[in-house]
Amino acid sequence: MKRLLPAFLLVLLSAPAAAQALASCTNSLGDVVRTEAGAYISAAIALMMMVIALAYAVGNIWANANLLVLAKDELYHLFFSIMLLFGVSGVFWLSCASFGTFMDFSLTQLGASKCYSGSEPPQAVAYCYVNRMEATARGFVTNSIKQSINNEMGSTLVVSFSNPITGGVYLPFTAYKRTFSNQFDMIANQFAMPALVSISMQKVLVGFANDVVRWLLPIAIFLRILPPMRQMGNMLVGVCIALFIVIPVFYALNGAMDEVVFKDCTQYSGLISDQVMGDCGSSTSFWLAARTIPQAFFLPNLTLAMVVTFLGGVNKALKVIG
Repeated sequence: MKRLLPAFLLVLLSAPAAAQALASCTNSLGDVVRTEAGAYISAAIALMMMVIALAYAVGNIWANANLLVLAKDELYHLFFSIMLLFGVSGVFWLSCASFGTFMDFSLTQLGASKCYSGSEPPQAVAYCYVNRMEATARGFVTNSIKQSINNEMGSTLVVSFSNPITGGVYLPFTAYKRTFSNQFDMIANQFAMPALVSISMQKVLVGFANDVVRWLLPIAIFLRILPPMRQMGNMLVGVCIALFIVIPVFYALNGAMDEVVFKDCTQYSGLISDQVMGDCGSSTSFWLAARTIPQAFFLPNLTLAMVVTFLGGVNKALKVIG
């Protein structure tokens, strides 16, 4: 009974939240688990109940303490798995509610956000920010390539003066534009294009995370009920929470940080103004390139490190609790 107390308290805490689960935040993910995979999970529960009942009966008949302990231990794990199944909506709802509170607080000084108005779930906010960042990087690459081609073509203007006796003189008046073209190529190929590829891959991850969790979470609950696969089920439960909550929340916060830090270009105009790339009003300014670098390389690695740490913590917690 002492081991059942933590699970019982978890049910008391998560049940009210599960009852109030917002469809806009969780997309009724818990209901999806219970309906789409309900037959398979029910079969696993029934199988485990039969095994527990058989072990308990044989343990009583033969006075086998090992079988009695096994039956009680598996009964606790089965009870916790069922409570985890019914409490998953509450966990997601509480996470989304906490996210909304933090975003409201952090964006107070920002004014009107481009992706968050106060009711969007983290998944929608994260996808909005990543989509906007991809559009920025794609526009920068496209405009840089166009400018490179235009300067390359413009560098071919040559005026010649010649006569049959002394020969001629050739004056390439616009040869300097080839240097401009090389600069556009260098920025686009070495910085903007890798950033665009990285952000596009992240957009795919954020966009498909919700759909992946819809079929991965039922599998995780199913595996967790079966004793030989329990540790794998625990890990998959953590992966589902990371995909549905942790990753979108971090991407949403990264996007909000971009709005706050890169809100105004004019304060950095002295640093980014360039004869070739232009100033704040240019579609190929260093300002636009600088915005994509953290979102493409540094912040995803930071998010990955946090997710790995989170998965390790969840796995240890589920091992201890049940």
